[in-house]
Amino acid sequence: MSTEQWISEQRTLLKLKAETLAVAEQKKYGYRFVSNSLEFVAIGKALQGAELDEFKASAANVIAAFPAAGADAASRKTYHSALSTYKGMLLKRHKIVPEGYYLAIWMPLGIAIGLPYGILFKNLAIGVALGPAIGLMIGGFLNANAKKKGLIIPTD
Repeated sequence: MSTEQWISEQRTLLKLKAETLAVAEQKKYGYRFVSNSLEFVAIGKALQGAELDEFKASAANVIAAFPAAGADAASRKTYHSALSTYKGMLLKRHKIVPEGYYLAIWMPLGIAIGLPYGILFKNLAIGVALGPAIGLMIGGFLNANAKKKGLIIPTD
């Protein structure tokens, strides 16, 4: 089976499960991210051999665990665990991240960096304002850089 056929089959399976969910739930479960990542990674990164097999296994695991409407807490937990492993694999092996990834990482870190400065200057408002600015600046720069290099999976 060709990679294109495999992608088509996996997207069909995922779409059948996602159709039972409301749009807000689809977004919560990262439906677009998983769907877009199939073609983006397998074809866009021209994976071959063992690398392609590992990606296919990981993606198939996430799609198999994707919860349908009315899923119980255990199913949702299993899915989120599989999705976390999948995202980790994409980040470590291929340096690929979802949109907004670096902002989500650097905003809290910026706050953690800014608060000590606010305490140092005996004006917590400075730290509270400085922290998010630092996080926004660094996270925005890293997101823009990753987008320019083609390492961000679009989530439409």
